[in-house]
Amino acid sequence: MRSKVVATVIMLLLGVCMLVFIMVQTQNYASIINDAGVVRGATQRAVKLEIANLPNDEVVERVDETLASLFDREEQRPVVNQDTGEFMDALLRVQDKWDSIKQQFDAPDAEKSSERLLTLSEEHFKLADETVLLAQRRAESDFIWITAIGIALILSSALFFSLLERQHRLKMRKALTTDQLTRGRNLYAFEEEAARLVQASEPGAYLVVYTNVVGFRAINESFGRSAGDDVIRTLQSLFELACEPGEFVAHANADHFVLLLRNGKTRAEQLAALTAARLRANETLPFSDRIVCGYGVFELTDAHEDIATAVSNAAVVLKEGVVDNLIARYDDEFKSKLAFERSIEQHMRDALTNGEYAIYLQPQFSLEDGSLVGAELLCRRDSPELGFLAPDRFIPQFERNGFISELDFYMMEQACSLYPLVDHPRSDGTPVHLAVNFSRVTMLQNDFVERFDSVVRRFDIPASFLHVEITESAFSADEKVIIDIIADLQERGFPIAMDDFGTGYSSLSLLKSMPIDVLKIDRGFLSASEDDVRSRRVLEYVIPLANALGIDTVCEGIETAEQAALLRSLECDIGQGYYFARPMPLAAFRERYASAR
Repeated sequence: MRSKVVATVIMLLLGVCMLVFIMVQTQNYASIINDAGVVRGATQRAVKLEIANLPNDEVVERVDETLASLFDREEQRPVVNQDTGEFMDALLRVQDKWDSIKQQFDAPDAEKSSERLLTLSEEHFKLADETVLLAQRRAESDFIWITAIGIALILSSALFFSLLERQHRLKMRKALTTDQLTRGRNLYAFEEEAARLVQASEPGAYLVVYTNVVGFRAINESFGRSAGDDVIRTLQSLFELACEPGEFVAHANADHFVLLLRNGKTRAEQLAALTAARLRANETLPFSDRIVCGYGVFELTDAHEDIATAVSNAAVVLKEGVVDNLIARYDDEFKSKLAFERSIEQHMRDALTNGEYAIYLQPQFSLEDGSLVGAELLCRRDSPELGFLAPDRFIPQFERNGFISELDFYMMEQACSLYPLVDHPRSDGTPVHLAVNFSRVTMLQNDFVERFDSVVRRFDIPASFLHVEITESAFSADEKVIIDIIADLQERGFPIAMDDFGTGYSSLSLLKSMPIDVLKIDRGFLSASEDDVRSRRVLEYVIPLANALGIDTVCEGIETAEQAALLRSLECDIGQGYYFARPMPLAAFRERYASAR
């Protein structure tokens, strides 16, 4: 393309030069033709005046001047072509004949002959007429050349700008379809090319595979962004090598790639295994053996399937599907999962209005004397269409779509309406408390504290009745904001409990910086402590540490008398688990623990 543009530019320049040259050549053609005609006519007039014995000096002088002017202009031409040469020859013949006529004018009267003058005049007229015709022919010939070159220039210009426009379109097209990092296809190019291939194939002939690097963020943070870019470029090359004819890969964004593969029972597994093996053998990346990719697979069963939707489906199954050897498939099981989640989301508000979110309570007991000290408020859903649902079937989805805030405050209102929970206080005179969970999504809302305070004032409950539980993972982001909110709630008298302690990465740091009142130790430490000396050692240090900081300790998941005895020996304050009581409906709780109502 570049060579074509250069050639066209050269042609344009040559054409312009030729056009300028010919225009210079043709300069004063009209006056030359006119002057040639003047010579022809004036000569005849001079002869007639001479024969009539009338003065003709002015006419003779004009013919001489005109001929001299014609010769001067022709001699100044930079190039003498054939037409100009013929015109000059004719002009010389005219000059010679004119000189002969002037000799007759100057001859003595005795030697003058009217017949001789008429003969010379006729010969001169023919020569002058021929000269005029040659001048006209030359002008017409050059006009044809000018016209032809002008047309050629117009066509060349059109071609030039057409080539420029095409080159611009190609550049724009390349920019539109090329990934700037890998210099391969981008997602737009993938969707366009995949649509053509799939539509020209039998249904089910292709798979869309979406892949990313597991823990890519850690690579960027540990080795730097340039190392992350090297990983992406390396993966692009490896995926291209792994593609068979009719298959291709595109870089979608960040560490995400999308591939179009021919459908085969184990084609995705083959590509994954081949790429993993080549990664392990790669010597350019010092950490290539630690790079692991996950794959989401979507089968294109319809030749007219929207490729963008297929890519989205492959990405969704990679993120949310069941992974088998790092590969998740968009199969009937996953479709059922999505349909279930859609049903949950479609009816989540109606379920709230209809009271389908049921209250369950799990009692908490003093490990010192076995007395009831509180309960944790748990949520279940009892749906006429979907049946009885545990919280892990809907809570994660609500945290993603934001509805968890509505459910959290609904459960808080239910908790406040239960005060007092039982008809007797604890041994220290405080009411048997109710622990209510709040998600990070809820707490980070701008009006959380005001809304919380509004509910408490409406039900007029003592602050000590309501324990606010926050999971340790809530502090993984916006730690300062969460701490400020907790401090505000504590100033209002509400005890704060950190739930699932030990499941995060900064637990000890949080103990130092967090103004909490209750530490709920994750059940994972307890279930492992019977056979795991390290887990037992953690409990032996965490519980006394919390006690030294003035923080009450609650251990969840107690299932045996031995576990309860271990915790009692470590001076853990409160126990919760199946060993004491399972979560139960409100009516069963009040029946068992003597509600005042």
